[in-house]
Amino acid sequence: MGAPDWRWIVKRSEAAALLTLVASFDNRKPDEAAAMAWADALDGLRPQDCAEAIRQHFRESREWLMPVDVRRRVGKIRAERVARHVPVTPPVELDVLEGEAFDRAYLAWHRGITQRIADGEVIEQREPLAISMPDYARKALGPLAVVLDKAALVAENQEEA
Repeated sequence: MGAPDWRWIVKRSEAAALLTLVASFDNRKPDEAAAMAWADALDGLRPQDCAEAIRQHFRESREWLMPVDVRRRVGKIRAERVARHVPVTPPVELDVLEGEAFDRAYLAWHRGITQRIADGEVIEQREPLAISMPDYARKALGPLAVVLDKAALVAENQEEA
C-alpha cells in the first residue's frame, strides 16, 4: 500500500485531533503549528487509519511518535486488511471481455476492490454456485466447475436482460 491515496486530505482539525490523541499518551503539548505540520505529513491517509496506528504504537512502544511512524503503521494496517479479507470473485460482467479490454477492466476492478478492502470495507462474495451439483462432482471437476458456474451466471444475466 505504498503511495498515498489523494482522495484523503488530512485537515488541520483532524491532525489536531490526532495530536490530541498522541498527547494523551506522551504528554506532548501540541499547538497550531504542530497540527499544520502533521496535517501536511499525513496528507493522503485516512484519519481513522492514523488514529488506529497511533493506538497500536502506544500499545507496543514508549518511543516518541512521529508522522513517519504513523505512515508506516497505516501501510501495515491497510496491507493486513487486504491480506485477511477473503478472496473476492470478479463480477460476471468481466467474463465476456477479452484481451486488452479484459485486462484494463480487471485491473480497474482489482484496484478499486483492493482500495475498498484496505479502507476497511468487507466485500460480500457473490453466490459462488450457479450450478447445483454435489460437492464430490464439484471436486472432481476442479477448475472446470468454476468455468461452468461462470457460464451459468452469464446465461442467467442474459435471460434477465
